[in-house]
Amino acid sequence: MDRRDYETEEHAERNARAEAGVSPIIKVAALLLLLGGGPGVLVGVLWLGALSTPAPRPTDTPTVTQQPVSATKNQVYTRKDFTQLVVGKRSDEFVRHLGWGQGGHNGDQSGNGAVWIYYRRTLDPATGELDEATELYFVNGTVERVTFR
Repeated sequence: MDRRDYETEEHAERNARAEAGVSPIIKVAALLLLLGGGPGVLVGVLWLGALSTPAPRPTDTPTVTQQPVSATKNQVYTRKDFTQLVVGKRSDEFVRHLGWGQGGHNGDQSGNGAVWIYYRRTLDPATGELDEATELYFVNGTVERVTFR
């Protein structure tokens, strides 16, 4: 094998490695540039390549985004609706509707004695005005009772 054969094999191998990840548009642009097409041809080919990039397809399933707690802060409930939403349930069952309590304490390690407070989230049926606070009392990790003040 003489030197020309070795260089040809080496170049072919190097070109094969280089071509593996190169876009066909770039290959055409490089070929036209090498053949004397000039930079204008290169820009045109690259521009056409950008236009030929497929647009992202819409997915079949809608994207579900979780609303931040601030989006639920303004929701006002009747006392009856609020009570039905929380009593007998764990926090993970209602926190997506109400957000996290704005005050209170977590009780012991098992959640006994925890109290969550929501401010100005329920209506007093007697006056039609907002209650200042609604307190949720947890026993064994679930809401046992609700008080309004």
